[in-house]
Amino acid sequence: MKIVDIAIVGGGMVGLAVAVGLKQSGLKVALIAQEDPSHLTPSAPLRFSALNMASERFLRQLGAWQNISRKQAYDRMQVWEQDSFAHLEMQAGMVLQPHLGHIVDN
Repeated sequence: MKIVDIAIVGGGMVGLAVAVGLKQSGLKVALIAQEDPSHLTPSAPLRFSALNMASERFLRQLGAWQNISRKQAYDRMQVWEQDSFAHLEMQAGMVLQPHLGHIVDN
């Protein structure tokens, strides 16, 4: 039996990022993930995520940001709720930044 400091269940982008960060801090980490071969088939739908600037900084600190080959900055965002009048619109200039984050290929 292998002894670890922490076990992470889930090998998605969040689980992987946390595992790398904890490993870099010197902890013994086990990553428990179920392999999902669906992303390997040519007919699998593309999946994208919007990462904010804090996530970008975290991935830069891990040394992973430069390995993300498909990414595009966004400088404007609108969010609304389907059955409500609630609406939010943000622009990078409102927070004095060149962009709000990036859209990345999962």
